[in-house]
Amino acid sequence: MWGEDLSYCLLGIMGVSMNVRYGDGANKTRERLLQKIAKLKGTAAPGEFSVPFSLHGMPTTEYFVPRKVEMQHLTEFFASTSTRTAQQRVFVVFGTGGMGKTQLCAKFAETSAERFSAVFWLDGSSKDALQRSMASAGSRVSTRPNASPATMDVAQLVDDFRQWLSLSGNAHWLIVIDNIDRDWHGKTKDEQAYDYHEFLPHAHHGNILITTRLRRLQRPNASLHLGTADDELAKEMVETRANKAVTNIDQLLPKLGGLPLALAQAGAYLGTTGMSVADYLEHYDATWAELMQKQDQFPLQEYGERSVLTTWTMSYEQVKGVDPLAAQLLNLWAFLYHGDVWAELVLTGQGDEV
Repeated sequence: MWGEDLSYCLLGIMGVSMNVRYGDGANKTRERLLQKIAKLKGTAAPGEFSVPFSLHGMPTTEYFVPRKVEMQHLTEFFASTSTRTAQQRVFVVFGTGGMGKTQLCAKFAETSAERFSAVFWLDGSSKDALQRSMASAGSRVSTRPNASPATMDVAQLVDDFRQWLSLSGNAHWLIVIDNIDRDWHGKTKDEQAYDYHEFLPHAHHGNILITTRLRRLQRPNASLHLGTADDELAKEMVETRANKAVTNIDQLLPKLGGLPLALAQAGAYLGTTGMSVADYLEHYDATWAELMQKQDQFPLQEYGERSVLTTWTMSYEQVKGVDPLAAQLLNLWAFLYHGDVWAELVLTGQGDEV
């Protein structure tokens, strides 16, 4: 019996198929068999390229409400395999701000981690942010002694990361690039805008998931437009965030237009204050009328709908009424980067007036 036959005799038993090639040797044939079995089961093959899953840098929430159809779309895309040729699979989730693109992809990455040998979450909000994220990821896989963003050049770590992703046999990783929202083709020069293709590994393998507001980044048969929530899903989003059933919720939903961010803000407000839907709607209309008087100071094009700005303003004013110092702290945080807020920045001022 040839060495390869030890693996080939298991094909029927394991329910997989692959080309019979003599001359590869027992070890290489066994590795091919393991990869075929892993693909069939939807999990990554074990081996030298496995990286322990980490939630670091990944925005998660205990109030996530699953979009089952959209989640299934992602699952089916990345579970599919090509029998003809190896290829790098890229999928784009696009839509306006506040639709829940980030949370959808974060939940997919978290719940599907066992399908991949490694999962990396990258901040794509700017060129610098992406390079920092890639450097951090590079420190997890670099073969250099004591590699870390603090002791190595960022460019070195980014290069290490891309090279590692491109290694032969390292085909089962997933990278998520979140918030590619800066248009590098725009008329206004944005130094932090970038062409994401320049940062992808030069390899015909791997899995890449992108979130963006830029509709033009959509790809044929590999894109998902994330829109507003229907009434059933919207109700679940409000009540999940409120942590209770909301009476007369059907009167509230039309105001919020199915925007997940507005729904979450409204639910949090109702749950925290105990306010009735009728009183909330009255407060909502009054807040919107006041904002309209200040519309030159509050441009509304960011989210395209009034509901997000209105619900956010109501929440901010509620915080300000309960604790003015907390509201001042929120104002300060508006000038800081949205992720990984340095705890010492707050603790140092403990006991002092803001």
